This record gives sequence, C-alpha cells and structure tokens, in this order.
Amino acid sequence: MKLRFRVLYLLLSGFWKKPIGFLEQATLRLSVLPNDIDIQRMTNDRYFAFMDLGRFDFMRRLGLLRKAFLVKKWVPLILFQTIHYRYPIGLFQKIELKTRVLWWDEYDFWIEQVFMRKNRILATGYVQGAWFGKKGRISSTEFFDLIKMEYSTPHPPANLGPFLDASRQIVSGAKRKSQEPSSVLQL
Repeated sequence: MKLRFRVLYLLLSGFWKKPIGFLEQATLRLSVLPNDIDIQRMTNDRYFAFMDLGRFDFMRRLGLLRKAFLVKKWVPLILFQTIHYRYPIGLFQKIELKTRVLWWDEYDFWIEQVFMRKNRILATGYVQGAWFGKKGRISSTEFFDLIKMEYSTPHPPANLGPFLDASRQIVSGAKRKSQEPSSVLQL
C-alpha cells in the first residue's frame, strides 16, 4: 500500500467514525492530490490504491483490524480484481469511494467498490479476496464466527457473473500452465 499517511489518517479517524455491519456499505471521502495524478488525471494504479484504502476503512469500521490482524494473525489477500472506468478524475477533485460486500462462497469474498462524484459513477471495481492464516486459507464459516454473524451464502448477483467467469478462467488457465512441462531451456 503506497498511501501510508492516508492509512494513518484512517486509523486516527476510527475514533469518530461509527462502526458498520458486514452487509453495510462504507463510504470513504478522498481528495485527489498532485501525487495521485499523471497528465492531469488520476493514474490507473491510484484507483487500485484507493480501493485498498476503501477496503482498509471497511475492515477497520467492521472491527477486523484488532480481531483478524492482531489476535488471529490473519491477512487478507486479493485474488483477482478488475475495474471499469467511466469518467476521468482530475486534480483536487473530491470523490467518494463506496465499498460493500456483494457475495461470498466457502472461502472467498467478492467486493464492489464504486468511485462517485456528485452522484455520478466514475468507475466501478470488483475484487475477489480471501483471508489467510498460518495454516492457509480461512473458511467463510470461520470468518463469520469471528465477527459473530449468522449467515447463509446468498446467490451471486447477476452483475457479478462475468467477473466470476473471468476469475474461474484465469485460475483454470494457471492450473493448466503449471501442469505443462517447462519449455525453459536448462543449461
């Protein structure tokens, strides 16, 4: 994560921001600074860095920083992410980043993150992530036990279908690739 001062601000702001529930949306207000732009517009990599901040804010407001990171020693890992850009974001513009969980299965969570300005959608990102501990991937059952939430796995929303398909194709392609004999010349 490149934005250390903003992370520090998020940690400190936790004292006056109200906690949220797992299925609630977290809204993070951000300003685009000179180090966020390249040729008058926010750089593509900064969208992903801001999405990291949005998920960090979501986890902090959910109470996961202490429970998951410090007590359990779990870490979140992004498995797949994509973004659809609609409008550019310029220097000194104030934006809102809305983060919410869309769906989950046995191990993974799918998150939607929407960049907005004046009720206009600027970009929409989708993230597939999972929690990992010392023994590997953490099940969603164990995660929900940690946050003390009753749950049942919902059906995935329709807009998540293409994202799920792309993620599965990439994973199956990577598995096939790892099983192929290496074509690297050995000396």
